[in-house]
Amino acid sequence: MVDLVTLTTLAKLTKQLNVLKQTGGKQGEAGKDGKDGKDGADGSDGKKGVAGKDGLDGKSGLDGKKGKDGTQGSNGEDGVGITSVSQAADGDLVFTLSDGNEEVVELPLSMTSNSESSVRVYNRGSSEAITHSWIELATGFTSQSLESTIATGDVYSYVYSNTTLFRLIPSGAEQDAFYTTFSGGALSGLVIGRGLAV
Repeated sequence: MVDLVTLTTLAKLTKQLNVLKQTGGKQGEAGKDGKDGKDGADGSDGKKGVAGKDGLDGKSGLDGKKGKDGTQGSNGEDGVGITSVSQAADGDLVFTLSDGNEEVVELPLSMTSNSESSVRVYNRGSSEAITHSWIELATGFTSQSLESTIATGDVYSYVYSNTTLFRLIPSGAEQDAFYTTFSGGALSGLVIGRGLAV
């Protein structure tokens, strides 16, 4: 048989438990954070986005340093020049070249008629004379330039290796001729004319 005292004690305990369930206990302290979990697996690549607009052009960069000079090229072949011009008996012009060859130019009869007379041209400051024909003077110059236009035609200066002459190329009936002097718009010192012996 259960002791009366024991039954009484159980009844009290049961009553206290019911009271505790109804009133509830105080909230306990928060627990500590747990440890970090492991990294998850990589996700799949996203879709390709739309291309962006082109950016503005940047400023021009500074000039680069000057490069080194290239190696010197080899010398070219020697050229061929005219060493002298002469007139053959038939009126043809004979050009003697610096390589020893000769070139012959046939002139029309109108240019060779009465033109084989010659003139002695003196080097300035020297008594040495060189004989030339009108054709040689008209073709054997070193350089020529227009000096002036006068009433009778154009006056050109003809520079040779040993002197300078002045040629009148007429605009009318005047004679095509060479002179020693051109001053103040006038020619003087006739040397030789085309088809004229002096």
